[in-house]
Amino acid sequence: MTDKEERLFQELKGYAEENGLNLEGFIPARCPIYVLNLSYFSKDNDPFYPIDRAIINILDRNPNTIGIPYIAWLLGFEKEIVESRINHHLIPEGFLMYGGRGEYVITDAGTRKYMTQNGERPDVQVTGSVMVDGTTLEVLPQRFYNVNNVLRYYRHGKTAIPHVPIMGTDDPVLLKAVKRIEKLIRITHFSYGLEENAHNLEILSYDERIIEDAVIVFLSNEQRKLSKILYFCGKETNLNALTDVVGRYYFYIDENGVLHNNGGIAREDSKDVILHNSNDNFALTIIKRYELQKPLAKTEITQNYIHNKGCHYYLQLDKKILTCSKRKRQVLADARQGYIAMRPAYPENGVFIISTEPDKQISFLIDFEDKLKAWKDEYGQVNIDFIREMTKDKTFNWRKILCEIDHFDDLESIDRKQFFKFE
Repeated sequence: MTDKEERLFQELKGYAEENGLNLEGFIPARCPIYVLNLSYFSKDNDPFYPIDRAIINILDRNPNTIGIPYIAWLLGFEKEIVESRINHHLIPEGFLMYGGRGEYVITDAGTRKYMTQNGERPDVQVTGSVMVDGTTLEVLPQRFYNVNNVLRYYRHGKTAIPHVPIMGTDDPVLLKAVKRIEKLIRITHFSYGLEENAHNLEILSYDERIIEDAVIVFLSNEQRKLSKILYFCGKETNLNALTDVVGRYYFYIDENGVLHNNGGIAREDSKDVILHNSNDNFALTIIKRYELQKPLAKTEITQNYIHNKGCHYYLQLDKKILTCSKRKRQVLADARQGYIAMRPAYPENGVFIISTEPDKQISFLIDFEDKLKAWKDEYGQVNIDFIREMTKDKTFNWRKILCEIDHFDDLESIDRKQFFKFE
């Protein structure tokens, strides 16, 4: 798995455990959205506005004021602050100007901005963007408008779910959607990614985009009954565009043993399906993963090694699998981990989880390998002392075991240190 998938896997695994469920897999859900690019009015959010307003009001009451230290004294601020605001903002921006005797004169622009009767900050015209559902033009659940999410989660891409057609920026359906957003901002006091107090929204343009960081999660209960949910940022969520298709997502394995997800495209009801294929294709996947050789045939793997309990799939790992494999360390790694996180072919992505169930012999080999690693971590290299320690309570063919777990380098190290004394 990629680092991103590993983090998501651990997050989803924790979510499943907290809810008493088992994680069976997940698939990114490519949800169609529109990004509406808007012009609108908002309140001036300049943090220095109160200082500038106070300066303007003092100059209005004292029109012949010349010296900055006197203004600073009246305000109770450091002279440098007042000097900076006047010389680097109020005058350059056209809110103040010098009179004939060097006094400060308030311009019409300064009057309009800083001398409003109700004392509120003035409106300023700005631009911004709002994500909406690509099939209904409704706003998304509020968590999608977190500042980080707005920046991260919409992007270019293709989806099997078509966007609702929009016939230009004057399309009545689009204009109605913009008015609906403005009404929601007023009622809920939630800005949907715009600045606070956004009003007088006007559409400038729109872009077709997708969200792919929401994921379809496959979960099972104790009876291994499957459920599929839409998950985003730590919680189960809902998107109108995906309401009817979440249950259609599943994995399948093609005739070459390659895992895919179907992107939610299915003709029949698939709410109880996580893997849609024959076990023969599944067996081919296992053969490729471990580079299995004869006499272990595909039919034997299908019949004796691949099993499922409801929606939960598991793979039995025994000595025969290990013996016939060219990738013995992969077999042991999967057995030790307790599952295989299979990834579909790029760029579909997602993870399908298969449990692994090692028999007693494989478990013994895993224990042996773990102790071998611990010895090497402590002493640097393995030697005959390790073998003596391992065989003091029981007798077994340790040379054969080192070969079985593909540790020929350690076997060579032991022999060199034992029989070549000059080393």
